Amino acid sequence: MNAETYTRLYGPSRVAPGSRSGSTVVALAAGVVWGIVVLVLHWLALLALLLLAGGESTDGLLVRGALAGLPAVAVPAVVACTPAARRLTVPGRFLAAGAVALPIFLGLALWATVSAG
Repeated sequence: MNAETYTRLYGPSRVAPGSRSGSTVVALAAGVVWGIVVLVLHWLALLALLLLAGGESTDGLLVRGALAGLPAVAVPAVVACTPAARRLTVPGRFLAAGAVALPIFLGLALWATVSAG
């Protein structure tokens, strides 16, 4: 795009602000939260593999778990794409999505563990 056209449409270009001093802390917190989410997802995968390898009837538990997992994956993605989250820094966006994903996946893991018996 031509620079004059860009200026006419959007105003003068501005330099993006530099990283904030607290972004390292936010990035570390986001890493910890997503690390816990990954551990919970590993537990769900292990539980599914154990149920499949056991050969006993699961009474549709895996199908219900998969259907419950679809919205559980979509909600953090939607949160990360909202206009309010788009104004955050990238580590802040990851932290917000992780803060939404963690209780969802913990609840799903507890439900699957209790249902599996």
